[in-house]
Amino acid sequence: MREFTINFHPNQQETVIVHAGWVVDGLKLGNMKNPGPKQSIGGNGGDRREFHLRPKEAIGRVWGTRVMFNGEKVIGQLTFQTTNGTVHGPFGTNGNPQGIPSGIIESFDFCSSPGQAMTAEVGSRAGPGLKKITGKCSNKSILAMNFHFQE
Repeated sequence: MREFTINFHPNQQETVIVHAGWVVDGLKLGNMKNPGPKQSIGGNGGDRREFHLRPKEAIGRVWGTRVMFNGEKVIGQLTFQTTNGTVHGPFGTNGNPQGIPSGIIESFDFCSSPGQAMTAEVGSRAGPGLKKITGKCSNKSILAMNFHFQE
């Protein structure tokens, strides 16, 4: 298990790449000014899907679930909503390789509040625009995430 940090840069166009199948396997962030290596966490399993944030556009809401998967508590499903109202996701299906849905251990729903800056943890909450995601992951999946929103 390792800790990670992904930083968002709201003045640049950014690409958010999510790898998810039965659960959320990985998350990558890149931008047009730096086409080289992307900030990434977790693994590359599942389907690769991406969406783009325009300059000045931010993620204003994040929600999803955690499930037990292969003996670990992981992010089972994740959905993002931008400050423009566009919804991306859901990513992941809260399932397992045998096709039997896993029981949802917990649900989370974090949204930014105008004029406030806060930190949200899965298992928490948060100002306008997601600035950073931190947490813990293995080489195959995301175990826990903290969402840092700022004004």
